[in-house]
Amino acid sequence: MTDTASKLEANKPSSQTAGIEQWADVFYGVLVAPGQTMNVLADASQYKSDGMAFILAFITVMTSTLVAAVGASGADMGAISQLSIAFCMFFGVLVWSALSLLLFVLSRLVRSPNHDLGSAFVVTGWAFLPVYFINPAKCLLSFPLIGWLVVAALVLWIFILQWIVYQATLKFSLKRMIALVLGLPVLYKLTLLCGLIFVLAIFL
Repeated sequence: MTDTASKLEANKPSSQTAGIEQWADVFYGVLVAPGQTMNVLADASQYKSDGMAFILAFITVMTSTLVAAVGASGADMGAISQLSIAFCMFFGVLVWSALSLLLFVLSRLVRSPNHDLGSAFVVTGWAFLPVYFINPAKCLLSFPLIGWLVVAALVLWIFILQWIVYQATLKFSLKRMIALVLGLPVLYKLTLLCGLIFVLAIFL
């Protein structure tokens, strides 16, 4: 476990400044060591899913979708654009909630230890981190080959993080994860489809 990941719980915020520092610590951890960091965030015994932890995850979801939505609108602040931005943010929270609730239900079904509803929301929320980089990636689309490769890598990164989140929570092997994905109920597949539509809508 990296120093960043192992210190997450020890550095839980007690003030506004500490909260910003904690958010930055988790942000860095997800960037450089996503597997180890997600394992810490998903484990309620290592990282308590209290109100501040939930707020930090919520802020990540809201600000990442806001940044992406504003970029997609071309910085147009007209009424229609503002409505589209609000809808995009609402849809982001909806996808986050659906993924979190499904993760919690699955963790109960497989009796995965040290995981609660709060942990599901916290760890799933941090998987939205790549959405921050959608606008920079779109800037590269003026160079078709490089741009689309970067965009494809970013979309893949988003889904890989969600994969890591579920694997960290459910403690499944690679074979069991593949079996889970192939045998998931219609609800989860619809959730993934909605998430894909959300990502593509921001890009296009």
